[in-house]
Formats: sequence, C-alpha cells, structure tokens
Amino acid sequence: MGDHPSGRWRPSFFGTSYVLARFVVLLGVVDWVDAVYLGLAVGIGFQATGIVGSVIHEDYPKQLFAIHVGDALVKTVIMAIILGVWR
Repeated sequence: MGDHPSGRWRPSFFGTSYVLARFVVLLGVVDWVDAVYLGLAVGIGFQATGIVGSVIHEDYPKQLFAIHVGDALVKTVIMAIILGVWR
C-alpha cells in the first residue's frame, strides 16, 4: 500500500463493499431505487453512528463530521447502486 494516503482506506472499502453485496443478495435488491434505500440505511445506520461518538466524546467539529459522513454516505449509495444494478 505504500505511503500514499489513498492506500489506507482500501481494506475498509473492500470490507464495506463485500458486506453491502451480501445485503443486496439477502434483501433481493434488483433495481437502483431499492439500492439507494439500502445505501442510505447502511450509510446512516452504520457509518454515521460510528463517527458520531467522536463528536460527542472527543469534541470533534460538527462541520468536519458532516463532511466525513456525507463522503461516506455518497460512497455507500454509489456502491449499493452499482451492486444492485449489477446483480
């Protein structure tokens, strides 16, 4: 992975995409509308709640929280759409 910053997120990206693909199969997502709902549910339910502890306990700036959650939410929804339509 080297010293490049983008190399640090790859393992978690692949883990997220695998779990999301399993959700797509188990929930029977076959179109992009269902995939958007799944992506939003996973993004808000897992990723946003995982970061909110930093805001509460570590005095993390709310604007930075919004940027990180928005970024994770967009990535998750796009992943879900690709996996849902691809299936």
